[in-house]
Amino acid sequence: KHKYYQGNYPVEGYATRYLYNNNSENYQFNGKLNWGDQERYLSLFAQLSGRNRGLPGLANGGIMSEASYNQENKLVNLSAKIIKTNYANDISLSWQKNYNEYLCPEFQKIPHQEAYLKYYPEQLITSSTRFSFFNQFNYFARDYFTFYAKFHWDKEIYSQEDGLRHFLKIDDISRVIYFPQAGWSIKLPWSIYQVDVSGQVSLQRWEQQNNIGQFFGSSVGINLITNFEYRKIILGCSWVKNARIPNFQETYTVETVYSIGNPNLRAEQAETFRLIGKAMGGEIYPWEFSISWWRSVMWNRIIWRRDFRGRYKPYNLGKSLGWGVDIGGGLSFPHNLSVQGNIAIQDVRNKTPYDVNYNNYLTYRPAYRCMLNLNQQVYKFSYSATMKWVGRQYTLESNHDPINLSNISLPPYQTLCLKLSYRDRWKKLDYKLLFQIDNVLNENYCIIQQMPTEGRTVNLEVELTWPRN
Repeated sequence: KHKYYQGNYPVEGYATRYLYNNNSENYQFNGKLNWGDQERYLSLFAQLSGRNRGLPGLANGGIMSEASYNQENKLVNLSAKIIKTNYANDISLSWQKNYNEYLCPEFQKIPHQEAYLKYYPEQLITSSTRFSFFNQFNYFARDYFTFYAKFHWDKEIYSQEDGLRHFLKIDDISRVIYFPQAGWSIKLPWSIYQVDVSGQVSLQRWEQQNNIGQFFGSSVGINLITNFEYRKIILGCSWVKNARIPNFQETYTVETVYSIGNPNLRAEQAETFRLIGKAMGGEIYPWEFSISWWRSVMWNRIIWRRDFRGRYKPYNLGKSLGWGVDIGGGLSFPHNLSVQGNIAIQDVRNKTPYDVNYNNYLTYRPAYRCMLNLNQQVYKFSYSATMKWVGRQYTLESNHDPINLSNISLPPYQTLCLKLSYRDRWKKLDYKLLFQIDNVLNENYCIIQQMPTEGRTVNLEVELTWPRN
């Protein structure tokens, strides 16, 4: 559960102070049954989760009203695995049902706006059903060569209706995705060195309504590994070409008068080159350090812009270019105490020729992300503390707003998460208790403009396991 949330956020050029009920309730139940041994394995997994959350509703002039968002998800997954000396095979079947309900009542608290507000009440309901099949076959030739082949088939059916605006109804739009992959890796040992070479080819094909598309992806990588005494050093590079297919929310959702989907979106594409360096060692105090540099060229990046009616709509950006540096490390101490940390810096800009926002930063790309984690296990207890810092990120493609400077970007923020768990056995029952507090400092921040996140959040989890023997 979350506390009430009070903030001061700009809305459409107006600074509106409001008391916003962000009291939300979340629940999740997981169940898993396992059969088999090390060579043959069968697993059945089921999950039921839900969320009820208060949201701000927007009206003319930046006035706020109460709204609610209810969500329910169901998932069932059946997987099997066979492991032999020279090969292994994984098979998975899954069914998933998502139900979302967005309710926005009449804006009765706003005087002199009755005629204007009659278009705003909403009872938007969306649902989707997803069927998936996955199969992966691995072949091992001694310790030097590995070959694998994957096939992923996915079908999703999406529908939408509004209890008050029937013209927003969408009947069972379906999309089918075929995703075969094949890859290999070779290990070439030589003295204290070892060279790992790997590659992969893939095909993504999708069929959605009358639109059919496909994309050929590939990747290749090479790593040089050396071992001496208690130290290990890895130097490598990789090149990846991949794509992302637009989801239903981006293509067909008509979510309120403020946003609308775009069925003509093309798949995002990217080519990324990365240099990697990693070192580890230490006998008494094990340590590791890694650093990587990457450069990526992206096409058809999906961004949200306003149309002539003032509604937000997703569009494909012609070209963008980005680079970044990731640095991470960890150190372990006696008594199961360890510290890890990382920092990621990125610079991603619009490089579409003749675009009005050429060379501007892309929206919702924080300049940096940092993480520091401390964890320890003492007897049957374990605890951890995680601190995260997220840098400033632009919310406007123009990177400039002369009327309201606070609309340009989201300010930096930091969050603290504390966890405490206890694991033990009672007779033949294994159990685990987890107590977790997110956003301990009750930081007021947004990850999307005008959509504040939860304040201090308390989670309690109970896990029960019945062994076969």
